[in-house]
Amino acid sequence: FESSGRSNYDGMVVSFNKRASRWGNVRLSYTLSKTIDDAGNFFFSSVQDNFNVRDDRGLSDNDQRHRLVTSGSIDAPHGFEFGYIFTYGSRLPFNVLLGTDRNLDTNNNDRPLGVGRNTGHGFDFASLDLRVSKRFKLTERLELQLLAEGFNMLNRPNFGVPNNTFGAGATPLPAFGQPTQP
Repeated sequence: FESSGRSNYDGMVVSFNKRASRWGNVRLSYTLSKTIDDAGNFFFSSVQDNFNVRDDRGLSDNDQRHRLVTSGSIDAPHGFEFGYIFTYGSRLPFNVLLGTDRNLDTNNNDRPLGVGRNTGHGFDFASLDLRVSKRFKLTERLELQLLAEGFNMLNRPNFGVPNNTFGAGATPLPAFGQPTQP
């Protein structure tokens, strides 16, 4: 194993912040990016062919083209405050593997012929988190805040990385591309 690799990241971030004087605030942030490398991010990640590292140049494991986050809070009468965070992330790539050692190098990380590294596409991510809180003034210097929070209020399934084993045949295995975890 060799601890070497090359990675390039290009990105653009656009952000908008608005602080309202009495009722609340809002923030919107969008990131457009692309990450390319020639080594995986997990421990003991190795290239498909040790004599051709360039063949593993492709999208990074964490290449997420689009990421949008909007958040804010609204101050309501009688000490109530409402807050929200909405997050959207586009699909992450995954490496399509045969599930066999095609080149007989004892590493089970070979891709089907003609398939580049991280050319599979996983699942996008979206979540809406909400919070409501109420402040109670106990004394001039002491106050109590009660709050309730809800996560993924849209109850949307956000899947992990898909099953990346294509199989050694011409057609993919039935589980290929299916979620491996919620």
